[in-house]
Amino acid sequence: MGQLQRAIQDFNVAITLNPQGAEGFFLRGSLQYSLGEFQLALDGLSEAIRFNPNDARLYGARGAVYSILGHH
Repeated sequence: MGQLQRAIQDFNVAITLNPQGAEGFFLRGSLQYSLGEFQLALDGLSEAIRFNPNDARLYGARGAVYSILGHH
């Protein structure tokens, strides 16, 4: 298992401990994006936005995923 996969597992634990923390969803989604797991990244980033709708970087990251998926 690579370092990114281990980091995702760590963020899964962090999200379990703080399920309404946008940062865990954002960081896990960013890693999933890096691994090409775009739908998982999109789901996580959308969840992060649900918990912190005022964080512009979340929308930027989600927009990048939408663009990769061809949803402009």
